[in-house]
Amino acid sequence: MIAPAHRLISPIGTVSMSIAVLILAQCQCPDPFADMLIDREPILQTEQAAVLTEMAAYDLTKEALQDEVERTNATLTAIAVAPAPPTDTASAAAQNELPPASASQEIPLIPGSSAPVITRVDFLKAMPADGNTYYGWVSFTDADGDVNRIKIESVRSTSPTTGSEYEPHLQGSPTAGRARIGFYCTVKSQHTMRATLFDAAGNSSNSMEYSFECY
Repeated sequence: MIAPAHRLISPIGTVSMSIAVLILAQCQCPDPFADMLIDREPILQTEQAAVLTEMAAYDLTKEALQDEVERTNATLTAIAVAPAPPTDTASAAAQNELPPASASQEIPLIPGSSAPVITRVDFLKAMPADGNTYYGWVSFTDADGDVNRIKIESVRSTSPTTGSEYEPHLQGSPTAGRARIGFYCTVKSQHTMRATLFDAAGNSSNSMEYSFECY
């Protein structure tokens, strides 16, 4: 026969349970989670202060950038409305002027030097228009003996002709010699050319013309 439930609990057991309930009711044990919150509070305060410092620095940087943009815009506006500096027309023209061709560049004269003198030109009166080069001579005298350049120019021509300037092949003595000249043509035409000599001191000789026909 099974005894009723209330009979299974002894008086001693009932007293023990009552004491345990009383102890739990009167216990003031510390809450571990509360301790964790108290320990984290200084850290949170430090992190909050760091965030506020970064925000303040960002605001200062933003203001500095805005000031720099305003100063740049003011400078650009001043440049845009500033009047252009006066232009020296003569100086601008001189800067844009092309240098003379090499054939026209002058060599400074050396004091006491003498210019060469052309005495005659020996060249064919007529030549075939076959594309071959035919040669002649410009005879000269030069007291300094320093002839180093000859210039050939086209005076008149019935076909397109260009002049030339070069260091000539010389024959004879430096003070009384001759400079070689040449010409070729491919079409029937008539030409009048002009020869001028130059020396190392920058002196130019007299000019002498000669004419010929290409047939």
